[in-house]
Amino acid sequence: FLAEHKIIKRDYALKIIRPDKMDDFSWQRFEIEGRVIAKLDHPNIVKIYDMGIDQGSYPYYVMDLLPGEPLSGYIHRGDCLTFEQCLDIFRQVAEGLAYAHKKGIVHRDVKPANIILLKDKNGFQAKIVDFGLAKVMSPVAGQAITAKGHVFGSPHYMSPEQCQGQAVDHRSDISSLGCALFESIAGEPPFIGANAIEIMLMHTEAAMPKLSDRFSEGPAIAVDSLIARMTAKEPYNRYQSMDEVA
Repeated sequence: FLAEHKIIKRDYALKIIRPDKMDDFSWQRFEIEGRVIAKLDHPNIVKIYDMGIDQGSYPYYVMDLLPGEPLSGYIHRGDCLTFEQCLDIFRQVAEGLAYAHKKGIVHRDVKPANIILLKDKNGFQAKIVDFGLAKVMSPVAGQAITAKGHVFGSPHYMSPEQCQGQAVDHRSDISSLGCALFESIAGEPPFIGANAIEIMLMHTEAAMPKLSDRFSEGPAIAVDSLIARMTAKEPYNRYQSMDEVA
């Protein structure tokens, strides 16, 4: 919901979950999402200001109202983003995720729908949203809600280790960001299958497609090299930090 602060008269976004839609996992996810984002303060991550439970039943939190739209909207409409615009957007996202990783937090669901673009005089400002699948890596930061053997994420962007239900770290976000970067340029995800299982198998076994097979522009070859290393099947063959990616 759009909500106005009654005293300072500022607009915020108010996120509420219907209590009849809440199971134990949903409660955990909502609590983790609010607590995780509340620890983060970065220009490329949505800011949360308050969270609680209204009337004992309605969990909510209050965050920045973002006057923009998801990157996925641009992709689905076929609004052409240049190589330069895509790289600038993803540099910002990489910087935001690098900050979160240094706080011990892995997003686990990096995808175009979770990257909000705000237009400014210099182009776009990117904001990362939805840390609901976040895994807190540091034991002092909180308890993770996911464990080895459980599969969470969006199949088109999941890292091979996510697809296999293995434990993940910050390098899983690097792989997901590489898949999202490919889609932002190509207009479709790198792997498209008949169902989620087929897509997940492709992530673990199939070679990453090349942008240079679709585009003749010189930057495509350089971006292919970037994406190939970001999405390497084995985490140790990827860039080892989002700072490197940026």
